[in-house]
Amino acid sequence: MAIAKEIIDFSNDTSDSFVENYYKVTDYQRENLKEFYNDSSAVVWNGTPIQGLDSLDNLFRSLPITLHEIQSWDCHPIQDVSTNELSSILLNVNGLVSIGKQSINEFKDGKTLGKHKNKDIVLLPKTFSQNFVLSRNFNNQWFILSLADCFRYVG
Repeated sequence: MAIAKEIIDFSNDTSDSFVENYYKVTDYQRENLKEFYNDSSAVVWNGTPIQGLDSLDNLFRSLPITLHEIQSWDCHPIQDVSTNELSSILLNVNGLVSIGKQSINEFKDGKTLGKHKNKDIVLLPKTFSQNFVLSRNFNNQWFILSLADCFRYVG
């Protein structure tokens, strides 16, 4: 069964919009991040499973401020076998994340944090990988609902 070009194009457009909006909210409007999820959403955060809006909101609010730089993303449409309709989108995002105000400011300004044993101290961003399974919500909006979200610091 071949996937129609229209489905692939739609998945790409939807994923592009999701990535732009999700990380903008993550970095600048963290209090609204839970709007991307519903109460049955499941997140695995660096190996720790979390479920439910209240638990997700507590996690998001407990994290230090961040600044994400997306380096790549890839998506794959998932079709319903019985109807051939697009039912979900598998989305993988990779990039860099600066964590904490000092790290973000120093990284943006290209500054070091001083010296230790005659070497510059620099808070470098960490690499990350995040996988989502996106699905439609009751309002037929794709980028609002995430059924599965797995985040991992890579380096």
